[in-house]
Amino acid sequence: MHKLKDKKLLLQLIIIVLLLLFPIVVKNRYWIYIPTITAINIIAALGLSVLIGFTGQMSMGHAAFFGIGAYASAIFTMRFGLPFWLVLPLVGILNFAIGLIIGRPILRLKGLYLSLATLGFAELVQLVMSQWKTVTGGWSGISSIPAPTIGSFSFANENRYYYIAIIMVILIIWVTHRIINSRTGRTFIAIREDELAAESSGVNTTKYKVLAFAISTLYAGIAGSLYAHSVKFISPDSFTMNESIIFLSIVVVGGRIGSIPGTVIAGIILSFAPELLRAFSLYQTMLYGLVIIVIMNVMPDGIGKIIKGISTSIFKEKNEKATN
Repeated sequence: MHKLKDKKLLLQLIIIVLLLLFPIVVKNRYWIYIPTITAINIIAALGLSVLIGFTGQMSMGHAAFFGIGAYASAIFTMRFGLPFWLVLPLVGILNFAIGLIIGRPILRLKGLYLSLATLGFAELVQLVMSQWKTVTGGWSGISSIPAPTIGSFSFANENRYYYIAIIMVILIIWVTHRIINSRTGRTFIAIREDELAAESSGVNTTKYKVLAFAISTLYAGIAGSLYAHSVKFISPDSFTMNESIIFLSIVVVGGRIGSIPGTVIAGIILSFAPELLRAFSLYQTMLYGLVIIVIMNVMPDGIGKIIKGISTSIFKEKNEKATN
């Protein structure tokens, strides 16, 4: 058992070292920018996975909270002069509070009605982004969003900003793992498996569903903040239904019944795929959709199920060897 844990830890350390060495080995700035966006997508998708994969509640408006995080971060840093390092957690707290406020009435709904309610909220947020010109800049958006700094050291360079995104995604993965393996996480899963049975056991299902919703919005806010300071320009066009579909696709491909490793791998595949298919220009969107269809046909339960199966096989093999 201890040897297996040591090997897992060694594998995790190797992956972290490779991620840290990536900008040193890869000189092309564009191919450093793509992993940065990938890390941001994974953070947002992990939040949605907590809600959909682990709690069983649907949301079609995740891009709205992603956008709120991006706009709030840009406004706090540019209009109020607050440092990025203070704004990042502040935006997370703001999104968490919004999630708590709107989560209670929205999560009274179920199934299709819940999906439509979250979709309606997303449309409302985009309307505010496009029409509240004095604050959001309307369709012109907000440009020249400053890069994070530490004293005179700036993270404007793609190589430097990459490390912020990578450190944040590692931290979020660790936090998500802790949440899911806690009493709260087990309650989320109980609600997903059978909400009525969980309620009969004395679980306040409304409270935990709202909490899961708020956690998902917190993650989206952090991802939005990271996105705004990475691309340095945001507009309502950046936070459309397409973004919500991308996040939802990552969660579904990763494993409909929540999987952290599955979500991470699906996030990498579906974030890199458009870039790898860019050479096909006119057929790019069609091929991207085909990639998702093929994955879901080959792995109907998602990538996470495959990973779990492999790790279970290894675990059993190690136990058998230890027993013998």
